Amino acid sequence: MHDDICSRSFLEFSSRITSPIVNAVPYPHVNIHNVFNDRFLRECLAELKDQLTANFKETDLFKVYQTTDLANLQDCVPRARVTVPHLFRLRQYLYSEAFRDFIVQATGCGSLDGAVDCSCNIYTAGCHLLCHDDVIGTRRISYIIYLSEPDEVWTGTDGGQLELYPIGPDGKNPTDSPVVSMMPEWNSMVLFEVLPGHSFHAVREVSSITKTRVSISAVSYTHLRAHETEADLVCRLLL
Repeated sequence: MHDDICSRSFLEFSSRITSPIVNAVPYPHVNIHNVFNDRFLRECLAELKDQLTANFKETDLFKVYQTTDLANLQDCVPRARVTVPHLFRLRQYLYSEAFRDFIVQATGCGSLDGAVDCSCNIYTAGCHLLCHDDVIGTRRISYIIYLSEPDEVWTGTDGGQLELYPIGPDGKNPTDSPVVSMMPEWNSMVLFEVLPGHSFHAVREVSSITKTRVSISAVSYTHLRAHETEADLVCRLLL
């Protein structure tokens, strides 16, 4: 059971799902609020700040601070089960069959193989992720859990929105403007299906100099991945 990890409303909500609940525009995605127990998630954020190291990474596509894959918590944090117990339990839950079953039920994406890549991403002023479709290897679902400061109200002028783009008139490239824009609200989660040439999205540049956009981003796969480069690994964990 995950009663002390997930919120009661999320557990009740997930138990009632019998068919996909995706929004179809511009492609299948789900936005859920109040996913985790608030106190538990606050502890996760505190451990992230105090114990994990986020390294600055920049390319033509993105500018962000990123931690190691949470699968390697034991390697980067001494005595992880004791030092970062809440992050450790959150990681276990995100890798669990129960959460994987929820993803399949909520999105209708089909079976997932259990492979997960998961990291923490921190966007400060000037950080961004340009528009791309997230297609690398055999990834099937991308999801983002937001841990931006719970006691701060994130507004449109702060930037950092997750933006979803439709395909333009040429049938190949995304439009210049998004049709869906989602704020990085505390304790919310966004899932979307990775669709080649369709699942175009971006993270708007953070403009606030006082607020930090914090998220745990992950991807799940349909089957074992083909060989990927280190740059692929960074890119697939940026949301």
